[in-house]
Amino acid sequence: MRLQNWLLLVVLLAFTASVTAEDSPVGVDVQPISEAVEVAEEAVAEVVENVDPAEAEAEAEAEEPAVEEPVKVELPNYGDPIILENEHGIVEITNEQAAIRRFRLNGTKPIFLPDHYLKPEEKGVSLEENLAVMGKHHPVGPLHNWLANLGLGTAGENGSRGARWEIVEQSKTSVTLEHVNGETPVRYAMRYTLRPDRATVDVALLVKNEGDEAVAYNPVVYPVNGVHQDVGSNESYYLTVAEHRGGENGDLVRRDGFPGPRASTDVSEVDASFDYLALKSRFFAAIWEPTGLDVGSDVSFASAVQAEAAPAQAEAAPAVGGGPGGGPAGGSTSTPTAIVAGGGKPHILRVQATGYEQDPAGPNTKRQAFIVARYSGANGNPIAIPAGESLRISWAITVTSMRSEDLETLTVAEQRLEYTDGFHRFFRVLSDILAWMLLALASIPGVGYGLGVILLTILIKAALHRTTFKQQKSMLGMQKLGPELKRIQEQYKSDPQARNAKTMELWKKHGVNPLGGCLPIFIQMPIFIALYQAFSHVAELRGESFLWIDDLTLPDQIVYLFSIGSFNVTLNILPILYIIISLFMTFSNKPPENNGGNEQAAQMMKMMRWMPVMFGFIFYNMPSGLVLYFTMSALISTLELKYIRKKLGGTGTPVM
Repeated sequence: MRLQNWLLLVVLLAFTASVTAEDSPVGVDVQPISEAVEVAEEAVAEVVENVDPAEAEAEAEAEEPAVEEPVKVELPNYGDPIILENEHGIVEITNEQAAIRRFRLNGTKPIFLPDHYLKPEEKGVSLEENLAVMGKHHPVGPLHNWLANLGLGTAGENGSRGARWEIVEQSKTSVTLEHVNGETPVRYAMRYTLRPDRATVDVALLVKNEGDEAVAYNPVVYPVNGVHQDVGSNESYYLTVAEHRGGENGDLVRRDGFPGPRASTDVSEVDASFDYLALKSRFFAAIWEPTGLDVGSDVSFASAVQAEAAPAQAEAAPAVGGGPGGGPAGGSTSTPTAIVAGGGKPHILRVQATGYEQDPAGPNTKRQAFIVARYSGANGNPIAIPAGESLRISWAITVTSMRSEDLETLTVAEQRLEYTDGFHRFFRVLSDILAWMLLALASIPGVGYGLGVILLTILIKAALHRTTFKQQKSMLGMQKLGPELKRIQEQYKSDPQARNAKTMELWKKHGVNPLGGCLPIFIQMPIFIALYQAFSHVAELRGESFLWIDDLTLPDQIVYLFSIGSFNVTLNILPILYIIISLFMTFSNKPPENNGGNEQAAQMMKMMRWMPVMFGFIFYNMPSGLVLYFTMSALISTLELKYIRKKLGGTGTPVM
């Protein structure tokens, strides 16, 4: 067939060249071309009849080497997800590697992000009603609870997908899956059980050696692969890898945020004091807790965890490596202390978190991390499973939001995840009080969270009114003493000691405290920090709207203008209102030209008049609930100042 085509092509080219030489392209007649094709085909047929097929085939093979057809590896049909559900959460499990596809919370409010945060295909699409705390975060490996280094076998080119597991038992809150790798005499089973009283799934892996010889593994589990964030650019400060030890009376060890892409946290060894490792975003957390490891002939899903065994050297056994995402089996030859917490087989468990980016360079790129748990024997070598015996490893995975109703289902140690930044440990009591007040006000019928913020502002301003009144009175007194203070400064210009003594005597005589004007600032500073903590962490505000504000936990962005690199320039109404109200208040109440005869103080007061502009820029991309508080505070302060001035019969400079 190849020879026929070549002869036909040569004849056609020759005829076409002759026609082109004799006639112009416009005058070419298609009929002679068709006749020439017929003649050429007859000539080719005559030539082919005289060609030995074997010789032609050999000639064709000599002309061009044979090209091997690519081997197509068909991926298994993983089927529909397996759903486990209770009133708190929904787990979607896939037949691929018996892994978790999604873990969602019931009752989580969907939010609608502005278009400039979204990729083109995401615009106009809201989040699922049951938001996936553990969802498709990793751009390559979007599954959670992935197993490696267990000789499971792979599917697809380069082992890009996991082996298929079959369902052997299923109910509404529990499922058991099995997998058999035909290349090894090992049977695998995985059981998921969703607890009835919380969004926690208990996981147990059973590896049964049905062969005649011992096998050994260094199991690796990737239980959590990222955690949900609403807006990556606004939440990087809140990202935390948190480790808790010591039970109810223990403490949360906060790592400094998620590690950067391809970076990892320090490896931590699990011991008897270890409680859990968690990934936390601003409003959500995924918690992983190891619960046991056993090896024995009577080990099954139903058998109890054995008592702690004495450390012993692991038996020498052939190592079986492999598994998607894992390296070859084997380990250190050192003999570290055996960790036996939660199991009867001496073993070592090391955990860490590794960072990556979700949708790198996208409009809403998010930093993420995944948890890695590495098991080994008591001496660091693979865990041996003798012939006829089984290895069981168990752990628990919990998802939660920071809403009060979700936190109440957790243990005391787990509830410490609510606040993970350093400021909170100094202002925890005050921020908890303010958060409680806000939630109590918002729960009043017909109030809601927007009006609740306004009512909270009024209550705080009322509580500070007496302090503000004293501050304005002190400042007014200082202004009235200005001429006398200036005279003292001129009279005792060369005698600082006498000048200070006369100044103090004058202040005491008229009952004026120069620090009185600063007192409200010192009082309001911890309140400001505590309010920031409360508005930044109260998850009940998430998705709550008020007037033009779509979400009180996000900036009130009305119009997207343009971007400078990864920074979005938008029109935000509340910070602009804050600047306008605060500037009106300060410029309508100018201090006298000479503040008590102190030129430096006068210059400082002039500079302070422009502080609202700086604060407006600081507030620009803060949560709109927090900016709403300070905007209302500035408005109330303007009215409050007019009342104080009228009562004192003078002027003063307000403190916001």
